[in-house]
Amino acid sequence: MLLVNGIGGLSGYVCLNELVRFARRVVLLGLILYCVAWAYRIQYRKYYVWLPGYFSWLMHPEERAAAGPVHVFFLFADHFEPGENFDMTEQWVDQYPKIADRHRDSAGRPWQHTWFYPAEQPIDRNLTALRQLVRGGYGEVELHLHHGNDDNQTGRVRFQQSVQYLQKFDFLKGTDGQTHFAFVHGNWSLDNSNGRALCGIDRELTILREQGCFADYTFSSIWVNAQPPTINNIYMATDDDGPKSYARGTLLNTNGMPSGDLLIFQGPLLLLPDFQLRRLHRSTE
Repeated sequence: MLLVNGIGGLSGYVCLNELVRFARRVVLLGLILYCVAWAYRIQYRKYYVWLPGYFSWLMHPEERAAAGPVHVFFLFADHFEPGENFDMTEQWVDQYPKIADRHRDSAGRPWQHTWFYPAEQPIDRNLTALRQLVRGGYGEVELHLHHGNDDNQTGRVRFQQSVQYLQKFDFLKGTDGQTHFAFVHGNWSLDNSNGRALCGIDRELTILREQGCFADYTFSSIWVNAQPPTINNIYMATDDDGPKSYARGTLLNTNGMPSGDLLIFQGPLLLLPDFQLRRLHRSTE
């Protein structure tokens, strides 16, 4: 009887060991498959462009803000491309003031919106409608442009014409009457970073500054090579004769504006866990 019990106990122990080993193998296989999926996503979605910068950002948290009141700014750069769909523009004119008037800041100013309008869509009634919103104090219209197969010479002319067109509707001007504007590059190809078909201008930062641009708001753009290696930063980039000059720059700090050709103002980029297996994680930009 003791022998039987001993054999039964040993069998149970052996079975338990087998289950533990099997569980470990399943977990190990799952980890390997997860790593393989991650590697594929890093390559396919071009995460390798900015992942080193992302981990560097995680390891270097920002300094604490000085004591006193904290002002929080939410900035939304809208690639506003209605084309001939004027009904969309009319909805903004009709509905946006009703929404914005319900949300005011500490100074009583209504919620501001920035419409980056594509200058290659010279549709006057769209701009006339947006002018009503701007004059009503609901935001600004800035320059958005899709272009390609340009060079430094044709690009300069294209930007001049784009600025002149939007200024017909009183946009892209400061309170001093001079040309001042923010910019978003169509197709995320600033400074010829995605090839000639989507840009072609290797001196685009310089040309933008000469035309009156004070900052670029194109990024982040995590699916394309145009994304800078650094993330979640505001910095000054210096132009050169090659593409993607903004890949390097000098970070802004409280001691003043560093030298350079154009301010690069990046939107936030963050990886978040996701429990859906097919997604692995979510990225926000």
